[in-house]
Amino acid sequence: MLKKILFVNPTAKMSGAEFSLLSLMAGLDRDRFEPLLLLPDPGPFQEKADAHGIRSIVLPSLFRYDECYRIWKSPRIIRVVLAIRRIIRRERIALVHSNKLGVSYVGGLAARLGGIPALVHIRDGGLNRFVKPWKGRVIRFLNDEIIAVSHATGDGVAAIHPVLRGKVRVIYNGIDMAAMDRIRASTIRGELGIPPSAPLIGAVGRIEPGKGIEVLIAVAKELKSRFPGLRILIVGPVFEPRDKPHFDQILLDVKRRGLEKDIHFTGFRSDVLGIVKELSIVVHPAVFQDPLPRAVLEAAALGKPIVASRVGGVPEILEDRVSGILFEPGNAAALAAALSDLLQDPATASRLGMAARKIVEDRFSVRCHVAEVTAVYEGLLGGNLEEVPASI
Repeated sequence: MLKKILFVNPTAKMSGAEFSLLSLMAGLDRDRFEPLLLLPDPGPFQEKADAHGIRSIVLPSLFRYDECYRIWKSPRIIRVVLAIRRIIRRERIALVHSNKLGVSYVGGLAARLGGIPALVHIRDGGLNRFVKPWKGRVIRFLNDEIIAVSHATGDGVAAIHPVLRGKVRVIYNGIDMAAMDRIRASTIRGELGIPPSAPLIGAVGRIEPGKGIEVLIAVAKELKSRFPGLRILIVGPVFEPRDKPHFDQILLDVKRRGLEKDIHFTGFRSDVLGIVKELSIVVHPAVFQDPLPRAVLEAAALGKPIVASRVGGVPEILEDRVSGILFEPGNAAALAAALSDLLQDPATASRLGMAARKIVEDRFSVRCHVAEVTAVYEGLLGGNLEEVPASI
């Protein structure tokens, strides 16, 4: 029997969490599951879901990404929960899947009122807002299962809230390797006047303090002195208005160092993966506990050499000096040394990139991801796990 899954997401913008959720929804067996996406606004996520034949509903009162719950917001909380409850009843939803901790309060409570199971997908790196003991008990009550995207994230949640330990299971995000192999190189070099032979380093992701872009900026001048033709790309938008002052400070730092012609900020690009394909080295200089950065997974899938900070789930993707180079977060000297080593030794860089690609093929395929999440759905809905088709 076809089961409808309501996916509740707190933003219509696209970042790693949204791309990962999209790949899950698109990969579900539509003869068994029908995904329905709930968003607070129309936007890119809605458009991409529609392109995959996934219907969406916009609920403007839905709590947005990183929006805090406060006692004076109680009337709104009640309205949102009741609105989701009406959607559950009208659409005959079988299960609610909240795509981040914050939104699981309203998604999970609506599911409880509707008498159906609920789960939350933890993709959050900053868990500071969830440290109060009562929050752990609430999350446990509202969710039948808790999926963490990495062991680092799962262990972090269980350390903060031991009461959740028995409910947390780790399911890695997946990458569609066939889709990766179809990616065409971007025209970014031509657009920016970068010669084909010039080394091109890039960091990919939304611009916010935790991503550590300032660490890469700090080593740029030293690298330029060793490799005069080097250019650096920062690929991604300012995700939230509150991050604009941080971005302005980065731009001032670039200007102060005299690097305006060497460091390029692309903003949002629809051809991000095509740009990654053009990069000589991908850098992920995060300074927060990044749960399982999709930018690293995608770069690895494209066979790119990667230099990344040893944070969160990154060591679960890359092994230092075997499939990438890891450095301690914020250590600019170590980052400069790693990049210099790879720029001077293209053969080693290529070997690391190919090893990273093999890891994604073996451990982070979208097929495995969808199959594992499907097994969770079947367990919650009382299905027979053995009936999961091998083609998923």
